[in-house]
Parts: sequence; C-alpha cells; structure tokens
Amino acid sequence: MRATLEANNNHVALTAPTVTGYRFVCWVGVTTNGWVNWVNIEHYDRVSTNIWTITVDRQRALSAFALYVRAV
Repeated sequence: MRATLEANNNHVALTAPTVTGYRFVCWVGVTTNGWVNWVNIEHYDRVSTNIWTITVDRQRALSAFALYVRAV
C-alpha cells in the first residue's frame, strides 16, 4: 500500500491508506530511496502524522511502512 505524502518545509504529512478488513496498528518505519538523510516519524501510533527530515525535496522518494491487523 502506498501512503499519502505531502511535502511542507522540513516535514512531510503522512496518512496511511484505509484497507478493507484490516485495522491500522502503527508505523513500522520510514526510509529514504536513492538519497541519504535523517528521517523520523513524529507519532508511530497515529494514522495521520508527520515525517521530519533535515530537507525535503519533492524529486526524492521516501517509503513509509505501516502495520495492519486483520479485523475480526
């Protein structure tokens, strides 16, 4: 699943997608793709949060990983 990312100064707004039949638990981590930079998730337990970084470049990619559990 791809999360929604929106760049703004030195942070990126992050929202986990809704997955039918599953419940969001937490963010597992975030990585840079093809570049090196410090990144940190502000609130690991919230569906919508921010990724903080030293610089944000819209041409560079970030990957965020979320954990879901099956809803019963």
